[in-house]
Amino acid sequence: MKILLCLNYDIYCDFVLKEILQEFQNFDFKIYFSKKVGRTPNCDELLNLIKCESDGAFNEFENIQESGRNFFTYNKLSKKRYEILGFGNINKDGYEQLKNNNLDLIISVRFGQIFQQPVIDLPKFGVINLHSGLLPKYRGIMASFWAILKGETTIGSTLHYILNQGIDTGDIIEKSYIRVDYSKSLTWHISKIYVDGVLMIIRSINNISNNYGIKSIKQQEFQARYFSYPGQNEINRFLKKMALV
Repeated sequence: MKILLCLNYDIYCDFVLKEILQEFQNFDFKIYFSKKVGRTPNCDELLNLIKCESDGAFNEFENIQESGRNFFTYNKLSKKRYEILGFGNINKDGYEQLKNNNLDLIISVRFGQIFQQPVIDLPKFGVINLHSGLLPKYRGIMASFWAILKGETTIGSTLHYILNQGIDTGDIIEKSYIRVDYSKSLTWHISKIYVDGVLMIIRSINNISNNYGIKSIKQQEFQARYFSYPGQNEINRFLKKMALV
């Protein structure tokens, strides 16, 4: 299979990337990174959180992974056979570079660009996205943060299709769930979400590869809410419940 992985340059995608590449060593992968998701927040706590996530300044995964799993650092990719793409925008020069590649699938995780329809229509089996929130109730940015702030006892991730330029609106393939633990940090919860979430990606790739197909269901729009970066007031309220890092 020819698969394009569209990822953000952060510690969570480091883990997702390693798991997928190790599971499917005979597939043809191309990899494209974004540097951030959404606008730059204007409060110090969020800037520090983003810096920790992008620099890999914590080792939260080590506390929840099975023994033997190690990080797959980005600077090692150039030594492997996977092609890292360097275009500026996936919808512009990226599309021109990809349109004749006969892609089977695009997988998006924390990717910082909104796919336009010409790119969405490129792969034979579509575009799937792993969202770090339970859809449709928590669309948008920092879904886990908002769910915890609102008192949810269970959070999780959603694997869904990207069918158009709507954000987190596509048909749902699968969900995973974890219990909120207030003795842990937000980054711990997000890490756990991706440990479980990558297994959904692997199952979907296997289903496509084995010609089983993927079942999906439409989202219930009446349940949908969209969230963006929180402000200082929401950050202060969250910190009374749980640490960010």
